[in-house]
Amino acid sequence: MIEGQEMNMALGLPIYITGFNDGKTRKCYPYKLKDVYKLHSYMEFINQDDFVSNLKSEDSLVCIKFLLEESFPETLEDEGENEILRYLDGSNFKEIIHDIEIVNGIGSDSRVTTESMDNGEKESIDWDTSVSCIMTYTSNTMEDISNLTMRQFTNIIEAVGKKITWNYKLDTITLTEDPS
Repeated sequence: MIEGQEMNMALGLPIYITGFNDGKTRKCYPYKLKDVYKLHSYMEFINQDDFVSNLKSEDSLVCIKFLLEESFPETLEDEGENEILRYLDGSNFKEIIHDIEIVNGIGSDSRVTTESMDNGEKESIDWDTSVSCIMTYTSNTMEDISNLTMRQFTNIIEAVGKKITWNYKLDTITLTEDPS
């Protein structure tokens, strides 16, 4: 379970997660944008609703191990490989996986959106446009962007989108008041 760690999430810092059967709190590290494809690949093979079916599937089990090892590297160093799996079962598995999704800014609404300048509705923008906007409106390089977490990336896109929308509205008001 995650509570009161919004600032750490915004800064891309590890988040403390509880809910393991041994009662320990563990640091969950967010994936960087350059590695988020791994996270999405792992999640495709994991059935969050049925822990037992994951144990029966070799592909699912491998993805769970990689996901846990990459999300909780300090646990791997302290307790050894595969030890973290001992502290998961059907009662906490779904919550732990959900917490990993929250730390990484993914889930049911993981598409990057920005407000449309025409009607104020939210609309999706593609990855190329998102990266180009960040490079254009900030001093971030491609390498800087690839080292952002998904949450940081989304927050920057939202801020840039608000700036673009605000400037568009100001320009429209200016043209309306003084068309010369």
